[in-house]
Amino acid sequence: MWIGSPNTTLSNGTNPSWSNLILTVPGPAASDKRVSLSSAGDTSDDSITTGFLFYGSTAMHVTDDGQMESMFYALRVSDYVSALYWNDTSKDQVPVVLRSIAPSNRPN
Repeated sequence: MWIGSPNTTLSNGTNPSWSNLILTVPGPAASDKRVSLSSAGDTSDDSITTGFLFYGSTAMHVTDDGQMESMFYALRVSDYVSALYWNDTSKDQVPVVLRSIAPSNRPN
């Protein structure tokens, strides 16, 4: 499992209201294809919460039969904000690669 927690070193004096949430991607039968961070007891039976790894610096998922997949898609919500989806292009989402390193040149 991948656990998500907020970066508290950049705090403006308020504490985050969340921590230690599990990365969850929807399974094949899920109607909502958004990627989320969920509490341990708040995942559905069709949610995928295990099998994530980095292949080099690229985030991947390993299926039960050993296949590696990376089916992350993004939908622009506003300037500098995108919603992350798993295996869904129904709203013209575009494929994205999740990496553990920063890009070499930040776009303007």
